[in-house]
Amino acid sequence: MHYLNESHILLFIVQILVLLGVARTLGVICESIKIPTLTVKF
Repeated sequence: MHYLNESHILLFIVQILVLLGVARTLGVICESIKIPTLTVKF
């Protein structure tokens, strides 16, 4: 059976932080060049 160890958890957290950072950076760039946001209506 394969269990998670500390290095796997650290890698997962780093990957999540990188994804959030890239999303935030792209959001700021899109706002600065006036690209409209996408909205979903239910």
